[in-house]
Amino acid sequence: VLLKCFKNSPELTKLDMMGCLSVSLQGFKNLTNQSFNLTNLNISFTSLNNKALSYICENLGQLEIVTISNCHNIGKFHYISKLNKLEFLYCRDNFIEDRDFIKIVNGAKNLQQIDISSCNLLTNKSLKTLTTKKVKRPPIIVCFPISKNILPKNLTDYHKFHFYP
Repeated sequence: VLLKCFKNSPELTKLDMMGCLSVSLQGFKNLTNQSFNLTNLNISFTSLNNKALSYICENLGQLEIVTISNCHNIGKFHYISKLNKLEFLYCRDNFIEDRDFIKIVNGAKNLQQIDISSCNLLTNKSLKTLTTKKVKRPPIIVCFPISKNILPKNLTDYHKFHFYP
């Protein structure tokens, strides 16, 4: 059904697949093989896994906005670093680890905002890395158990943080 819609919408720029649990890897491959100009993709609450995320990131390099929240079948988020045009990443409540976060921030050179709320595996190591790497400093929304007091001063000088209770 989705493929029929895409064939009739060659100029499609935004696709919201939130909650589409029955979309398989082959379904994602079929979507990325179509000739449309997606810049905004929401794949939150899907059954997406590492292979599907890798395939999407390799074949949808034009993505500027990605929402990938609550995708608990994914253990490797570093594939997102391949999205060179990525500006906004909403990655809430995932099992993202420091090494993947660091790869994303270093790889996605146009990144302006990243939401890592409730990504409880991240530590202040990820945040400290931002002060030592030469990256375009993105505003970051932080919502995992972290105290303002453990942030290095030079980090808070350059970044806009939002802390929620």
